Amino acid sequence: MSATVLQNRLKAIRLRTAAAVEAEWDDLPDLERDHAEPFARRAVKIVTAGQLLTAKTTAAYLARIPGLRPVRPTVDNVTGRAARNVDPLEEYQRPFGAAWAEFGNGADYQTARAAGRTRASVLAVADTWLAMRATAALVDAANSRITGWVRVADAGACDLCSAADGQPMAAAADMAGHPGCGCTAEPQTSANDATSEATDPEAFTVHQHDEMGPQLTAAGHGFAA
Repeated sequence: MSATVLQNRLKAIRLRTAAAVEAEWDDLPDLERDHAEPFARRAVKIVTAGQLLTAKTTAAYLARIPGLRPVRPTVDNVTGRAARNVDPLEEYQRPFGAAWAEFGNGADYQTARAAGRTRASVLAVADTWLAMRATAALVDAANSRITGWVRVADAGACDLCSAADGQPMAAAADMAGHPGCGCTAEPQTSANDATSEATDPEAFTVHQHDEMGPQLTAAGHGFAA
């Protein structure tokens, strides 16, 4: 399996996961507060399944590298707080907050509902990607032969990810994401070490997010943790 094949498979998982969460949102009878936690429980179950599939796909890909010890992703080490530092049940009630905020701004019901749907989808996509990074970090921790990692932009990379393509990282956990990111990382070992550098290191910067860890932003842009 090539990096491109991996990235395409992970993208398909992210899209399916987000679509399933969106379908749960579309099934809501209304946006009353008593629907928030039940929705969150259903969404978390969907996202957890997507994260596990992402993790298993990533682990299988990295296990192809000669001499690397394979890892076994579990619910405990690649989902929930292991991927994003927040209670997922709290996180997946945030789409209601997004919808209610629109009401507060004078939006109509359909606009508010659409805002909540978008928020739920963005969370699902991000959390599924974060499971990929968590899996790479497991592989990193299990293999002392790994000397570093290199960022690999996906075929549909945005300008920001294209600029960061080839960025060397000391650890898999250092890989920065952003909303909708599809990049992955390749481990470096004594057998395949090569000098690498980002395509345009002056175009981006990395900030630490309280929940999501390293995040990629355009150089000079502010970032709210």
